[in-house]
Amino acid sequence: MLDDFERRFKGETNSKKLPLASHVLVLMVRSIFGTIKAPIAYFATCELKGHDLFPIVWQCIRHLELFSIRVRAIIADGASPNRKFFKLHETVTDDGLTYYTQNPFRERERIYFFCDVPHLLKTTRNNWENSGCNSKSRMLRWLEDDFLGFLSEWNTEAQEATDVPKKERHKLFLSRETYAGHQITDPLEEYFSKQRGCGGRNENPTVEQFGHNALSLMVASSKAISSLRSNCRKRPREEEADCL
Repeated sequence: MLDDFERRFKGETNSKKLPLASHVLVLMVRSIFGTIKAPIAYFATCELKGHDLFPIVWQCIRHLELFSIRVRAIIADGASPNRKFFKLHETVTDDGLTYYTQNPFRERERIYFFCDVPHLLKTTRNNWENSGCNSKSRMLRWLEDDFLGFLSEWNTEAQEATDVPKKERHKLFLSRETYAGHQITDPLEEYFSKQRGCGGRNENPTVEQFGHNALSLMVASSKAISSLRSNCRKRPREEEADCL
């Protein structure tokens, strides 16, 4: 977008053919406490930069707000374009961090920026694996005694919160699926895994094929399962892909 504007400003004609897209950018909406998670838009991309994300993300937020869907946060992994996108909303804070911006569609409300926690956990896991720390008992003791122990205590405290109705206590802790298997797969990665499952042996789908698979997954909903070749763990009772 900005690159094209710069070429036009310099008087250069757009004689070159547009580069062939190599990736698909997907934006997904997810409820904080409910089970709603669905892709809302996808874009064919090649080399994406932070300033390219700016109009795309805010256009999606605008449409969500028009349908009275309140956007409270933007979550992305730590890729360079995503970090640049966050910094474009630079807000002066006491600690010098940019972690929120004002919601222009709702007066006196903020939209917060979060790094994707599953991505951070996987980065930590991969670094441990590559450095050989997985063979050191000290690291394993920390994982089993401290981290998993912390999760167990957190779950106990949530279930014993007498000042919260019993039906609402599950909202104080991780989702049941996450805690049961300590899975660290985020919904967006799971969605791409289902896309790969629909593609079968085709590892390089066209944008048209990606869109067709997106419609199929929308119809199949929760009956579609993740590809066994991905980072996603197979859920109970899932035997085969149910894609159209």
